[in-house]
Amino acid sequence: MPGSCCESGLHGIDWVIAGGESGRKARPMHPQWAGDLRDQCEWAGVPYFLKQWGEFAPEHHGHDRGGITLIDTQGHSWNHREGLAPQDAVRMRRVGKKNAGRLLDGKHHDAVPAPAR
Repeated sequence: MPGSCCESGLHGIDWVIAGGESGRKARPMHPQWAGDLRDQCEWAGVPYFLKQWGEFAPEHHGHDRGGITLIDTQGHSWNHREGLAPQDAVRMRRVGKKNAGRLLDGKHHDAVPAPAR
């Protein structure tokens, strides 16, 4: 897989735990980042655990309240410039980490490494 951990020479990873930032100064995590990381882990046979979205959740997860931030896959914010935003920009809502949940593509990702022998 191009851009994968194995192509980059990052061998020896036993487990990936991912999650968005929480707290007052949290920044949104683009859904593609979480999905790409999950796909790379699957390809490499590495367990993937999505801990949380953080303070922000994708609006398309059904959130209709909370401040909106428009973010692209490069991490740039397009607030107040929606007409100029690239096609990969998504609307994220600041709903708090409890409300944001941890679903990615409609399911939880709770993989853990096998116990050491």
